[in-house]
Amino acid sequence: MALTKGNLRRIANGGVAASGTSPGVYSLVTTDDWATVNAAGYFNTAADVLEKGDQIIATLDVDATPQLRMLVVTDVSAGVVSIAQVVNTA
Repeated sequence: MALTKGNLRRIANGGVAASGTSPGVYSLVTTDDWATVNAAGYFNTAADVLEKGDQIIATLDVDATPQLRMLVVTDVSAGVVSIAQVVNTA
């Protein structure tokens, strides 16, 4: 299953900060579960708007047992979007 692009909303604009480029921040609310969202190709329909370094606050499985995941876009190349879950290692 692929992302329904309308479920992904930009909530903060990236731009140029003193330390360099700031990432865009997106909100995703979906009935899809983590296995679906984490599958290869899920975010490809948003390759035209997502950029490497963008952050996604994802609220998943809202029709069953909701969960929150923080994601980062690790690459966008030739229409393929790669993501990783942000894990607190502290």
